[in-house]
Amino acid sequence: MQKKLTVLAHLALLPALLVCAGCFKHGSSVTSEDANPSQREASTPDVSHPDMPSVLDSPARDVAGFDAPAGVGGVGGVPSTDGATGTGGSVGGSSGTTSSGGSGGNMVDAATSAEGGGGVVSGGTVATGGSAKGGTTSSGGTISAGGTASLGGTTQAGGAISTGGTSATGGATTPPDAAPDVAPDVALGPVISSFTSTPSTITAGHSAVLTAVYSNGVAVLDNGLGAIANNGTISTGNLNTTTTYTLTVTGTSGTPVTKTVTVTVVEMPSITSFTVTPTPNCAGQKVTLTPVFVKGTGTIDNGVGAVISGQAVTSGALAVSTDFTLTVTNLAGTNVTLIATATIVRDGFVSVGQMKWPQAKHAATLITAGANAGKVLLTGGGNWDLGTVFPWAQIYDPVTRTFAATPDMNVGRTQHNSVLLPDGKHVLVEGGDANPSGSSSSAPTTGEVFDSDTGQFPAQSLVNMSAQRAVRHTATLLANGAVLITGGGTDLDTAFNSAEVFLPSGGQFSALSATMGSHRFGHAATRLTNGSVLITGGWDPNTELDVAELYTSSSTTSGSFASTIGAMQGGGSGHTSTLLTSGKILIAGGDIASQTYDPATKAFTPTSDSTALFLFRATLLVSGKVLLTDGTVNPPMLYDPATDKFTATKAPMNEARFDSTATLLGDGTVLIAGGSNPSTGGALTTAELYCP
Repeated sequence: MQKKLTVLAHLALLPALLVCAGCFKHGSSVTSEDANPSQREASTPDVSHPDMPSVLDSPARDVAGFDAPAGVGGVGGVPSTDGATGTGGSVGGSSGTTSSGGSGGNMVDAATSAEGGGGVVSGGTVATGGSAKGGTTSSGGTISAGGTASLGGTTQAGGAISTGGTSATGGATTPPDAAPDVAPDVALGPVISSFTSTPSTITAGHSAVLTAVYSNGVAVLDNGLGAIANNGTISTGNLNTTTTYTLTVTGTSGTPVTKTVTVTVVEMPSITSFTVTPTPNCAGQKVTLTPVFVKGTGTIDNGVGAVISGQAVTSGALAVSTDFTLTVTNLAGTNVTLIATATIVRDGFVSVGQMKWPQAKHAATLITAGANAGKVLLTGGGNWDLGTVFPWAQIYDPVTRTFAATPDMNVGRTQHNSVLLPDGKHVLVEGGDANPSGSSSSAPTTGEVFDSDTGQFPAQSLVNMSAQRAVRHTATLLANGAVLITGGGTDLDTAFNSAEVFLPSGGQFSALSATMGSHRFGHAATRLTNGSVLITGGWDPNTELDVAELYTSSSTTSGSFASTIGAMQGGGSGHTSTLLTSGKILIAGGDIASQTYDPATKAFTPTSDSTALFLFRATLLVSGKVLLTDGTVNPPMLYDPATDKFTATKAPMNEARFDSTATLLGDGTVLIAGGSNPSTGGALTTAELYCP
């Protein structure tokens, strides 16, 4: 009963406690001393206020704890004199601090204590949370509209301490109506990961595909393309100009973002021309390829490779007809192609460039040294239908297959001879007629020399011969470097048995004291491997000769003639005489029966086909065969020493010719140039190659 009266007395103090803002330390908690009775009895309460009497200052007696109004922590029970434990007070109020049932009857830092023994009052836990507005805490009572605070628990919904107190025994205060510990949703701005064009460069009239990868928004493209889905594609449509596209992505928040891509438009490649020269061409020869194109880069197949427009390139040697493909590709990878065919000919004839002027009954010599090495010098000639004789000279270039003019000779000549001198760059041009019909009494009695380095016929090179050798004489280079000149005549009614030599060292002619055994023109002369010269057939002047003789030189200015031991197999004139690789001599063409001469046996032997061929030019080929051209027989004939037979070439010449020249070139082909038209007699300006 005494305790109840005491409680009633303490209730009178509540109004004073409500106005005490500093009665409790902010953030106080129950310490370990609260659980120890001896410490509890010695502890000093830290509760005071100037306007209210301290309950703790009253004499020790058995006083139960009490509840404080909202916002104020309940005061712990005061220990009685006998140490009896009072009922643990509970904290009330909207900001009160919850004690877990005061220890030892002392109030520590606004905690509620129970008397005696320091035990925690089992009812000291607020059931449904800390203090609520006006809530009343019993010894285990329930506070409405609040959270639950257990020992060390967290005060919910109004657990804030108005005076700054904190929950005892580790309890933490959470603001009212706090949300769970989860980050709130935040609206992200639009992002463009990539915006590409495939391909990035296109040919005019073609299209590209645009691909957009983005997030956090919706996207549109300009230039009339419109909306595009994430990771979506859209075609640009056919374009004719370079175009830049802008992708714009707009989100629910943030500034719209953009990205651009440019589709480059290039023009369609074009090929203007693609030529192959020469075509047709001989087997084993190279061709020149000339591409002309725009709007791209060019390549040619068959091992040629990259090419530049307008710049000629050379192929490798071709064995068969070959198609060359020019491919021109622009930056977008679009290409166009054009094919040019190099036609390859075997055992046939191909045309070359036009001669600078017509030539017939002229002379031709391959130069091997000097500025014009590898080229052919063509000199003089005449035109039967016009009755003229030419001083002209021209050069044929086997590389370009073209003719170029040189300065004229000092004297016009026809039916003359030309011989390459030992140095390889000077050519002796001698004799000849001033009338293409061969009946002139004013035929030149001179010779002159062409200089390969200067490309001219120096006037000082013009020197006199020992005789007027107008028609069909011979000129043969000897092993000692001199040139042997035999026979001929002033016209078709005279023939000489005399001979002379030209000495390159002095640039002069010297008559030989020895003479031939027969008067001859229209005969043939060929140097043998032993250095002697075989002279066969001809006219004397009204009789065809069937006799042969050998010239043997004892020096550059002297020598002797002797008849051959063996007799010819029939006579004739206008024929050819060719040294074979075996060392034998082939005598064929003209009106003579074909036969061979063997220096070892000194015998003439008919060939297996010994009929007259009426061909007037013979050329030893690299293969060892002999090509016979010039005349009424077309196609020309080939003599094969291995079979001792004549066969026609696979194809005829492009044009039938009389009085043309045939010259073996360095590449193994034969240049057949000029001549006369068999029908009109007019001199020709055409030329062609024989392809072995």
